[in-house]
Amino acid sequence: MIDEKYRTVAPIEDWLEAHRQLWSPNTVRGYATSLAQWWTFLEQRDETGRWGDLGVPTVAGFLSWLRNGRIVEHTLVEPEQVPECGTLEARLAALISF
Repeated sequence: MIDEKYRTVAPIEDWLEAHRQLWSPNTVRGYATSLAQWWTFLEQRDETGRWGDLGVPTVAGFLSWLRNGRIVEHTLVEPEQVPECGTLEARLAALISF
């Protein structure tokens, strides 16, 4: 897992590494994708330094960001391809587990 400056995101990479022996490769890959999206969201909001202190409003903003095509938290126009509810649930499950 790397950030926008191509540096390893230690908290996420350490967490994934601790679970690689416990989970299937597909589960690890899915969680890595979810957490990469989470980190990108935090980078866009300039909140990576506070990643461990963020609460419900930030998580709600993340889900909105995913639904709105990862461009802004709120939009007036529907994105062309909205993620399925199951996809949003998987992203949230990874984030809660992290």
